[in-house]
Amino acid sequence: MTIRDVQDQPQGRGQPQGRGQFQGWGQFQGRHRAYPPSTPPVRRGAPQAGRRPRAPSRLPGANRRPDPSRAAALAPRGPGPAVVTALATTAALALAGHVLPAGTWLPGVRRTLFPGLAGTGEPGHVALTFDDGPDPNSTPHFLDHLDRLSVRATFFVLGEAVVRHPALTRDIARRGHELAVHGWTHGRPWLPAPGRDLRDVGRAVAALAHLTGVAPRWYRPPYGILTGGRWLAARRCGLRPVLWTAWGRDWTETATAASVLATVRGQLRGGGTVLLHDSDRTAAPGCWRATLDMLPDLVTHCRAAGLTVGPLADHGIPGVAHPMPAGP
Repeated sequence: MTIRDVQDQPQGRGQPQGRGQFQGWGQFQGRHRAYPPSTPPVRRGAPQAGRRPRAPSRLPGANRRPDPSRAAALAPRGPGPAVVTALATTAALALAGHVLPAGTWLPGVRRTLFPGLAGTGEPGHVALTFDDGPDPNSTPHFLDHLDRLSVRATFFVLGEAVVRHPALTRDIARRGHELAVHGWTHGRPWLPAPGRDLRDVGRAVAALAHLTGVAPRWYRPPYGILTGGRWLAARRCGLRPVLWTAWGRDWTETATAASVLATVRGQLRGGGTVLLHDSDRTAAPGCWRATLDMLPDLVTHCRAAGLTVGPLADHGIPGVAHPMPAGP
C-alpha cells in the first residue's frame, strides 16, 4: 500500500477520526523521528565524531605585533623633571637646615661669629659647667669638692638620668648649683628629626621644672652638635643654647689631672665657659676622677688671675624668658 492509497481510503462509519489512520505528513514525521537506541543524540555545538573542531574566531588585529611606541605611550609614567627637581631642592634645603647650624661646633667659628653661643660672658668671670650627670657614682664627689671650694657651677643633665635619680637631682639644686638641659638621652643627630628633638628637650625641661620648681634657662646639645632641629627645640622650650670656649678633653681613657688642667688653661680666658664632665656615662670608665682631682688647681688658677668662678647665671649672658611655668 502506498501513501496515496492510505490517503484515498474512505473512513469507516463509527471509526474515530485519525485513529489507526494517517493524518498527514506531520504524523509521518513524528512516527519516524525516534533515533536508534545505540545512537546518542547529537548536542548542538558539540563536535561530531570524525570532524575536526572548528577553530575559534580571532579578534581583529589579533595577529598584529605590538607597537612599541603605543606601549610606551600607555605605560605609567614616573614624576616629571620638574617634580624631581623640586623634591631634590626640598631635600637639599632640609639637609642644609640640619647640618649648617652644627658648624658652630668648630671653636673658631663659634668664638668669632657667635660669642654668645660660645658662652662668652663678663671678662672677669669664668663659667664652670659639667655635662652628662646626674650620676650617683661620681656626681656626689663633685658636689663635695665644690662645697669645699665655695664654688657654684652649672650642671647640664640628661632627662632620663634626672627621672632615674630624682633625689640626687634635687640635691644638686639644694646645694646652690644651677641645673640646665643636656637633652633626654646622649644621642647623635645623624638625620633630621625636629619632632624628636622637640619632644626630648621638652621632656627634660618638664622633668627639671617638676623636681626642682625652677624652669631651666640653658641648653647644651649632646656632643655640642647644635642642629637646626635642636636649635628650634631649644627656642620652643624657652632655652638659650650655650656651648663652651674651653674644655679639658677629660672623657678620654688617657686623661689625667695634669693633662686636663693643661688643656683647659691653654684655652681659657676671662669671660670663658669651661666644659667638664661629672660622669663617665658616655666616656671612658673612671675618667671623671682626673677631672675631680684637677678641680682645686683650676679654681686656684682662676682666682690667681683675678677671675671669679661660678655658674652661667652669674656669667652675664642674657637668658630667655620662659613661657613654661615652673612645676610644683
